[in-house]
Amino acid sequence: GKTKEVLFLDMERPSDARRLEDAELFLETQKDKLICIDEVQYRLDLFPVMRVLVDEWKGKGHFLITGSASPELLRQSSESLAGRVSYHTLTPFLWSEVNQKIALSEYFLKGGFPRSVLEKDDVDSYRWRQNFILTFLERDLSFWSGYSAEVMRRLWQMLAHLNGQQLNYSNIGNSLSVSNVTVRHYIDLLASTFMVNLVSPFFKNTGKRLVKSPKMYVADAGLTHALLGIESYDQLMGQASGVKKTSKPMPRASLWNPRKNKLIQSKAETHIIESQNCRVRHYLARFKRKTLCYSKSVAMVNLTLLLFFRPSPLSIF
Repeated sequence: GKTKEVLFLDMERPSDARRLEDAELFLETQKDKLICIDEVQYRLDLFPVMRVLVDEWKGKGHFLITGSASPELLRQSSESLAGRVSYHTLTPFLWSEVNQKIALSEYFLKGGFPRSVLEKDDVDSYRWRQNFILTFLERDLSFWSGYSAEVMRRLWQMLAHLNGQQLNYSNIGNSLSVSNVTVRHYIDLLASTFMVNLVSPFFKNTGKRLVKSPKMYVADAGLTHALLGIESYDQLMGQASGVKKTSKPMPRASLWNPRKNKLIQSKAETHIIESQNCRVRHYLARFKRKTLCYSKSVAMVNLTLLLFFRPSPLSIF
């Protein structure tokens, strides 16, 4: 198709923000360009202007807007640009995209976020992920009414321990001294902001899929390790627990549960890598795992990790 000149505007940059003080007048002069607006959540007043211009200019591909998944941003885009907008979720790097640059063990430890996985030093990578978690908790989720950053941090850490397991909202709420309604609401927040993936059980009755407890996967292995306080690969092999998910995006799929109220977890089906971990027992003493598989062989661990990254259109455990 026709190639367009690109105009990039960052709403955190004062000079770019000043250019949009009279947004309609400025944007009308940029009709033939692809207008990229980053951190658009800081200028929600732009959405009505973009709606008018999109209707006037016709065609597609006038604006490319990016920003955090704040509730106000999602609401404004869905209301002001209904029928005029297409959403694209940007995942962290996949293993297939970086396997020529870094080792599998390094990718598994650091996850797929660019500034984390491309950082040469493990300490700097770990520090970046910790800062990302703090910023996400304190800024990106602060828009929600009644939100507590401390409760969310403790919940997210517990979810990292429960990675790949079916959720029991009541037990998690009892451990955190909050109601199961609050737990469900906070997990929905993490899912809507792409920090966790929820996989519903498979039933012929679609209604049952909506009410039965899903399995939960933290969306990035690097964030999982940062939440668990794991800074190095040696430490990961010594005390990682329940590591089952990487930054590979979750396809639309359902979890098949062949026996009612039974969770079958075998080594071949779930590939659990676990070792005794006192912190897991402290926080989750009431959660009983049916399978505990671990190996001290580095070769066996590496072969098991490869199962996560094999090319497959559907990898649900």
